[in-house]
Amino acid sequence: MSGEPLQDEALVEWILGTATEADAERIRAAVESDPAASAKAKAIRRALAGLHEFRRSAAEFKVTGEQLTHLSRLMKPGAVERLGAALRKAQESIARIVFDSLLQPSVAPGYRGSREGERVIRAESAAGGVDLHIEPRAGGREWHVAGEVRWASAGGGGAPTVVRAMRASDGKEIEAGADEGGFFELALQAGAYEVLIETDKSSLVIERVEIPGGDAPATGGARV
Repeated sequence: MSGEPLQDEALVEWILGTATEADAERIRAAVESDPAASAKAKAIRRALAGLHEFRRSAAEFKVTGEQLTHLSRLMKPGAVERLGAALRKAQESIARIVFDSLLQPSVAPGYRGSREGERVIRAESAAGGVDLHIEPRAGGREWHVAGEVRWASAGGGGAPTVVRAMRASDGKEIEAGADEGGFFELALQAGAYEVLIETDKSSLVIERVEIPGGDAPATGGARV
């Protein structure tokens, strides 16, 4: 195989440490001697680092068959370009928190029609945004989360088909549906959650929503 260009999948295996000893030595020598192979290896490292950064907020996560199929396609010729495009699209779907009334209590009253005792969170991404209204559920340890999806363009990503919150500590998933207007509701206990909103066309991810511990107050008036 000497003199042949390195395949993308071989470079990925070498970078991840899964190549055989003989292949690893061959690839290492090629990367050290061939500027093109070295540049390709650096591009793959950057892409894999970006993928890790995208998933950093979840302590653990499940890999579905669909994801494995997608990754398999990425590892074929042209993998670097396709992986880069996939990561750019994924980056656009990350909705980062830009407002949290827990941190800005003086601004919270009246924000987007919020009621006394509610915590309001707004998250934004290049693709769209999400508003969350959080308040205690009467007599329980759970918090009621009412959300609304807003797409950046008319028509946007379509109506949400499912909303899923995954707790970072144990991977527990809470799933809810959403109506055509982009409204959804969740009941969450204490913990840090990644919230995924899926549609037929796109998705939005709120990286980390913190629900503090302790019993939820039985009445309004206290912020989350």
